[in-house]
Amino acid sequence: MSRFCLQFSLLIFFANTAFSQSPASDSLLGKALAAPMDTTRVLLLNDVATSLREADNNRALQFAEQARDLATKLQYKKGLAKVQANIGWMYYRQGKYAKSLKVSSEALLMNQEIGDEKEIANCLNNIGAVNVEHKLYDAAIANYKKAYQLGVKLNVTAIKSRSLNNISFAFLRTRQLDSARHYALRAIDENVNDDFRTAFSKRTLGDIFFEESNYKAALEKWQNCLKSSIQSNNNYLISSTLIRLGKIHLKLGKTEQALVYLNQSLPISKMNNYTRELEDAFNLLAEIYVIKSDFKKAYQFKNQYLALHDSLSEQRNGEQMAIAQAQFESDIKNSQIELLTKDALLKENELRLQRTLKYVGIGGMLLLSALVLMLMRTNRRSHSINKILAEKNIFINEQTQQLEALNSTKDKLFSIIGHDLRSPLNSLRGMMDLLNKSILTQDEFVAFSKKIKTNVDYVYADLDNLLSWAQSQQKGLKSAVEELGLYDVIIEKVQLLTESSSVKAITINVEVGQDLRVRADKNQLGLIVRNLVSNAIKFSNEGGVVIIRAIKKKDQVEISVTDKGVGIDVADTEKLFRAGVNFSKPGTKNEKGIGLGLLLVKEFVELNNGTIHVTSKLGAGSTFTFSLPAKV
Repeated sequence: MSRFCLQFSLLIFFANTAFSQSPASDSLLGKALAAPMDTTRVLLLNDVATSLREADNNRALQFAEQARDLATKLQYKKGLAKVQANIGWMYYRQGKYAKSLKVSSEALLMNQEIGDEKEIANCLNNIGAVNVEHKLYDAAIANYKKAYQLGVKLNVTAIKSRSLNNISFAFLRTRQLDSARHYALRAIDENVNDDFRTAFSKRTLGDIFFEESNYKAALEKWQNCLKSSIQSNNNYLISSTLIRLGKIHLKLGKTEQALVYLNQSLPISKMNNYTRELEDAFNLLAEIYVIKSDFKKAYQFKNQYLALHDSLSEQRNGEQMAIAQAQFESDIKNSQIELLTKDALLKENELRLQRTLKYVGIGGMLLLSALVLMLMRTNRRSHSINKILAEKNIFINEQTQQLEALNSTKDKLFSIIGHDLRSPLNSLRGMMDLLNKSILTQDEFVAFSKKIKTNVDYVYADLDNLLSWAQSQQKGLKSAVEELGLYDVIIEKVQLLTESSSVKAITINVEVGQDLRVRADKNQLGLIVRNLVSNAIKFSNEGGVVIIRAIKKKDQVEISVTDKGVGIDVADTEKLFRAGVNFSKPGTKNEKGIGLGLLLVKEFVELNNGTIHVTSKLGAGSTFTFSLPAKV
């Protein structure tokens, strides 16, 4: 047995020992079950759930639900608020983000009414974690910082270290690595005697080193994290760290070691419903078995990955819809309040005028001069009020138009999901059914797999565009501008499209200097390049050429994507970038799309302080040109 296998077998032995319920949990459970059916039992059951939630999430949730039911029956509001905050975190661990947000928000309101600042901080950390999953990073960091301030005020180390770790993780997700490192190190300073939070900090530092391609340092941090996770009996950290160790060993070409780590993570993730970790593990295992030329197992794990990925995507889309619908209903309520305020103001002015006239009548002729003066003042006031009301009417009309546009956006989103996206997925399902029922040779399997991958790529690109577009319509997009090597971004996206271009024997020429640098959001620039090059391939004939050029002009860099394909009619070019027009045509090999790519391209170009235009001629091809700020 190799040194690696021996060390790892020992590690798993200790890990399996750690998975069992701890004596501390047993003791708490014994006290809870012996307690009378009163508030004491509620708190003890919640303590049991807290002690188990990172080691056995499902069992912890059962005890928490018992505590919740008893607190509800006893009308014990303080205990119910504490338990709901705990349940919100367990739902988050299981990837049930909509449930987590709902329960945590309700718990936050209850704890604010009670004045329990410790539980308020826990709820803010829960809500911030859900914000991160929905890519609302500014909101997440704001919630984490509020939680940290409460931790400082209460001098509770656990709250301070948890909040600092969460801030670090949010900055990591936005690739602000220096800020992520700063907060992770601060968290370690707070985590002097806390194995769990120290392990979390080490995992985050490992993630940072991995992003910086410092694999040796990343491996060291993750191995330390795994050791601390086992000591603290934290199944979530054990599972997520095993996957990271599998990923880095795959990156280093050590497939056998990667396989061992990933296989050890699977039962832990399944037992605790860690859906994100299962998704990552299935995908990595499929990659490993492709490298090992074991296509049967690769196909099995890829199928499991796709099934789980589709399920999670549907769940996340539903959550995005729920959030969008809640925002829409909130805007409607705000408009109703504005209208009621306007009506009350009108009635108040009417009553004031009637009162004024009554006083004038009583005063009679003796107060004629005063009457004239009062009428003049009333007239001026009415004129001023009417002016204010006119301005409010304009504002309300504008708001109504925005709400109608938001409702139209919601309807279009449902329409696209219900028809345009379902159609390619049904086609893909038919191909998969055919594959399952057929007895294929390995060559036929490989050829058929390429067709399936092409279909999956189309659906994935459409889904990526759809989610980005939906988020942009909710005004939730922001640009994380940084200095980028333009050539590297373009080459990365061109390589992703190599398979679709090779199907049509299309050559992609990249005429971009490797020293050209721009200031832009990396993800948004990648989407712009991917959509423009994908469109050029889509509308090119077999054997065609796509040319990508870039040139610096003063403080701007102009990037163009040119094809010699079918071209665009002049009348149609006016529709390409118009919001509200779902313009889509099939490609030269009947490739489909949902008509959002160019709308996103225009929006992302403008978000990054650039412009875009197109020149085209039917039968002669098209050139899309956009600009971005050059490196200062």
